[in-house]
Amino acid sequence: MPLKSFILDRQEFEKQKVVNKFMPLERALNLLNSKTFWFANPEEWNDPFEKRFINATYGSNQKFAWKGRVFCTCFTYNATSEASWNAYSKNEPCIKFSFDRTELLQFLDDIQLNNNNWQVYFDSVEYMRTAFIKKPLPKIPFDPEPKKRNLHSMELKERLLLLKRKAFEYEQEYRAIIVKPKITKERGISVPIPNYGKLIKEVTIGPTVRDDTYKMLKELFQNKYNFNPSQIKKSLLYESIPEGIKIKI
Repeated sequence: MPLKSFILDRQEFEKQKVVNKFMPLERALNLLNSKTFWFANPEEWNDPFEKRFINATYGSNQKFAWKGRVFCTCFTYNATSEASWNAYSKNEPCIKFSFDRTELLQFLDDIQLNNNNWQVYFDSVEYMRTAFIKKPLPKIPFDPEPKKRNLHSMELKERLLLLKRKAFEYEQEYRAIIVKPKITKERGISVPIPNYGKLIKEVTIGPTVRDDTYKMLKELFQNKYNFNPSQIKKSLLYESIPEGIKIKI
């Protein structure tokens, strides 16, 4: 059985070539060295609203059924975003991997097929005003409306984990979710990648990296990790404009 999506139209998603993931250099190299994908426990995330529904109690002290069992990783439709580059480059260079969309869905399908007791989901994040997220469960204005609004519904649990404040709408985020059958204290789980060469179509190095550092990193990705030179580039977000440029009128 393949992964589940309640919002995403898989065929529409695959019409575009790539989806992106920004990460610090250390995490990017760890992905390549370990040949694994990291799914984080969302209870470790900084934004309190992203773990609001996990840590909440419902009705007569009922807990969120996936608490202690759920792990996530995020992607973005955005090809470039100053906010995304800045978010991951505070102490080290930021790297953007561009993943082939069809290969990514196949990778997630295989996780589900190889782990029958896991539940694997992939969907779009839904951005909403803070006041709406704070509403009682029956009044949160989901779009589209979930088929059921009780905490036994897998769809509702997934949709609650996809809610994010409108202030972050620039992220244009997709989220992959793994739910394990038993509670664990793991900070995250590493899932093997059979072939990152098929999955990763392009490596972009952050715009603040100096030219000599870019040259060194390009050689590293090319010689150690077997990317073609054409697959490796530097973001041109802060590219300088020559003086005296002529503009047609």
